[in-house]
Parts: sequence; structure tokens; C-alpha cells
Amino acid sequence: MWDENLTPLMDVLPVGVLSLDGENRLTAANEAGLRFLGLDHEAVGQDDFTALVDNANLKKALEAPANGVVRIAFPNGGRTFHAEVRSDPRGNDGAKVCVLKDVTGVSNMAILRRHFVFDLLHKVRTPLTTILSVLSMATGGRLDPTQVDMSEVLGMGTKQAERLTGLLTRLKDLFLLETGSLAEELSLRPISVSAVVAEAVRGARPHAGEGGQDIVEEYAPEAVTAMADAEALGRVVEMVLANATGFTPDSGEIRVSVANDEGGPRIRIADTGPGIPAGDLPEIFQRFRRGGSEEIQAVEGEGLGLFLSRQMLALMGGTILVDSEFGQGTVAEITLKAAEGDA
Repeated sequence: MWDENLTPLMDVLPVGVLSLDGENRLTAANEAGLRFLGLDHEAVGQDDFTALVDNANLKKALEAPANGVVRIAFPNGGRTFHAEVRSDPRGNDGAKVCVLKDVTGVSNMAILRRHFVFDLLHKVRTPLTTILSVLSMATGGRLDPTQVDMSEVLGMGTKQAERLTGLLTRLKDLFLLETGSLAEELSLRPISVSAVVAEAVRGARPHAGEGGQDIVEEYAPEAVTAMADAEALGRVVEMVLANATGFTPDSGEIRVSVANDEGGPRIRIADTGPGIPAGDLPEIFQRFRRGGSEEIQAVEGEGLGLFLSRQMLALMGGTILVDSEFGQGTVAEITLKAAEGDA
């Protein structure tokens, strides 16, 4: 018999618990168990509970003899659940206990990781192939210097090498972050925010120039000093700028400003791109997440830039906020921890 005194305790568990007798009658269930299957308390006590179960695999597991443990994953109502069906540990003849766990987030992350790995292999292969082709042409006598601009050919290889280097740097940061080692790599000291941002903008200008984009810089006349790691902050600004230049149409504008605000040093990067749909905005800081619009999917990326930016800034006592309206561009604001003294 089910101990009714345990029911209030079972109802606060994040997992579903179902108890079936030897005739497949549901003798007891907590709130989560019924909710996961889309049922109510009227299901308790019905002669054949399995007839109410929509998923064929779960139904089969519940109807099978209780002589072992059956583990399955099944979808229901747009979510994914893991079910473990085993013999009733109290020894009741033929009785079973089913424990249900909502693994939607875990399942989705596993899918995202798998897609990320395959996408990553493609992204690594593409620049490597280009670099090898350029080197082969340049060293194999396949190019006529009188007819081909060698600087243009080598520039193409350099661009792909820089792209590959940036990708590997982001992967290194991700690895250090997930192993809890990233904080150990940071050296926080007073730095000039304007100098770091100006260097990042210089690196972004060639890419922006390819599309005729204009990067406008605005720096406070006074010193803007923050307690941060200059190299890490530079990577953050580079990643945010890469998003801005990547999504801004040809002949568009990116405005970059550095100032001292009441909350501390601030970096503001505003673009005239397509903006972010309202439905995608809450998820932009999740790892591997990219928006669903065609404009966003068309731009190269791994869905790591904003995720890494937020995590790295948090380790330096900073924040990043993104404000956007679809069709109206995007504004990213970075705030940093103020530092006294000269950088």
C-alpha cells in the first residue's frame, strides 16, 4: 500500500513518481508524474492505466513484466522525458514504480553540442583548405606574378588564418570556462579602456571596409580606467564588434563609444543591422544559441561570442546588456569595474 503520509513530500519533488499494481492500475502518483503525462488525479485507480498513456514505448515499458529495470526517453507535449520503470521495491507481486524526469534542457543541450561539433569541423576545414590552396599556388609555380596580384592571393590566406585563430581562441576560452580555470588566466589591473577599444576597432576596420561599413569612434576626453584584464577585454570587444559588423548591411554604420558613467566605465556599440526578434532576445547569451531569422542564420558564427563575453566580463566584475528591436538595429552596453590610478 502507498503510504499516504508520503504524498505531500512526493509532490514537492522535481521528478514524477507513479505506482502501479500487478494489474496495471495506477495506485498513486505525485503531481509531477501526472503533469508530465498530461493527466489528472482521475487517472488514479482506473482499471487500465496504460490505456491513458499516449507514448507507445512508455506504454510497452509499463505493461512489461516487472522483472528488471527499463529505461527509455520519450517526447510528450513538446518536451523530452526520461522514464525508469522497475519492480516495486516493497515486494508487491507484479507491482511497478515509474520515475519520470524532465530532461528537455539536457536533451536540447546535447543536440546543440552535437550540431556544434559538426559545424565546428566544417568551420575549421574551410579556412584550412583555403590556406593550403593559397600556399600550394604560391609555392608550386601555378601562379603567374605578371597576371595575378600576389598580395591579394596571400591576403586571402591571411584572412582565413585570422579567422581560424579567432575560432581556436574562442574554443580555448570555452574550455577554460567549463573547467573553471578561466579566472586563473586573468590578470586584473588598472587599464585604459579607450586604448583597448581603439585597438579592437583597428582590427575590425578591414572587415567593415569590405562591406563599405563605417565605424564611428567616440572617446571621452578624460581617462577611462577600469580594473580588468586588457587581453580578455579586447577579446570581448572584438566578439561584440564581430557581431555588429557581421549583421550590419553594406554601407551601414557602427558607433563605438567609451565614457565614464555613474555605474563605472562604459563601452557602447550600436549598429544599424536588422536587429534581434523579440522571441530570440532572451536566449542570446546562451552558449551555441543563434537566432532563427534568415538574416542571423546567414552570418557566420558558432553562437559563442555573447555567451563568452558575458562570462568573461562577470569574472572581471563587469556586465553586458543588449537592447534590440527587430528592424531597428542593436545596441550592446558593457560596464566595467572602475579603477583608481593611471593605467
